[in-house]
Amino acid sequence: MLDPLRYLLPYFKKYRRALLSGVLAILVSSTIGLLSPLLVGWAVDTLRQQVRMATLLRYAGLLIGVAAFRGVFTYLQRMILVTMSRNIERDLRNRFFASLQTQAQSFFHRSHTGDLMAKATNDLAAVRSMCGPAIMYGSNTVFTGLGSLFFMLKIHPPLTLLALASMPFVALTTKVFGQRIHHLFGQVQETFSHLSTQVQENMAGVRVVRAYAREQAEEERFARRNQANFEGNRQLIRWNSAFNPALQGLVGLGYVAVLWYGGLLVRSS
Repeated sequence: MLDPLRYLLPYFKKYRRALLSGVLAILVSSTIGLLSPLLVGWAVDTLRQQVRMATLLRYAGLLIGVAAFRGVFTYLQRMILVTMSRNIERDLRNRFFASLQTQAQSFFHRSHTGDLMAKATNDLAAVRSMCGPAIMYGSNTVFTGLGSLFFMLKIHPPLTLLALASMPFVALTTKVFGQRIHHLFGQVQETFSHLSTQVQENMAGVRVVRAYAREQAEEERFARRNQANFEGNRQLIRWNSAFNPALQGLVGLGYVAVLWYGGLLVRSS
C-alpha cells in the first residue's frame, strides 16, 4: 500500500531541510503541550496545602507562557510543512504538464480529457494534503500519544491500561472507515472525470451538438452524471462526518472506565 509513496521520495529529498525542521517543530510543540497538564497537577497539589494569590498568579503565568511558546512552534510547523507541500504540488504540476507535452498523439486518443483534468486538479490536491497536513497531524498524534503514554504509565499503570482498552476497537473502526472512504473517494474521482470529459467534448464539439439538435439529450446526460457526482460526494461526506464521532465515542468509553475505576480507588483510599 505504501509502494506508490516511493515516487514522492525525490521530492521529499529536495525539501528534506524543511521536512526535518517541520517535524522538529512538531516534536517541540508536542513536548511543550505535555507540560500543561503537569503544571495543572502541580498547581492543584500546591493549592491543596495552602491557597495563596502569589501561587495562583505564578502557575497562571506559567500556563500562559507554555501556551504562547507552544503557539509559536505550532505556527512554525504549519508554515514550514504547508509551504513544503505547496512546493511539492507545484513541482508535480510542472512535471505533469511537461510530461503531457511529450506524449504521442495515440496517448491522447486513449486518455480521456476528464481523466487528465482530474489528475491535474483533485489528485494532485490529495497528494499535497498527504505531503503536508497528513505528515503534520500524523506526527503530532504520534509524539503526543507517546509522551502521554509515558506519563500515564508513570502515574498509574492499571488506569492507563484501562484507558487503552478501547484502542483495538478504535483500530478496527479506523480500518473499516478508512477502506470505505478510500473506495468512495475513488468513485468520486471517477465521476468527476466523466463529468469533466463531457464538458470538454461538448464545448469542443458544440457545432456538431447543435447541428444534430442534441442539446436536450446532452443536458440530460450531463444532469445524470452531475447527480451521480453529487450522490458520491454526499456519501463521502456522510462517512467522513461519522468517522470522528465514532472515534470520539470509543475513546470516550475509555474515559468513562477510568472515571469509574478511579472513583472506586478514591472511595477505597
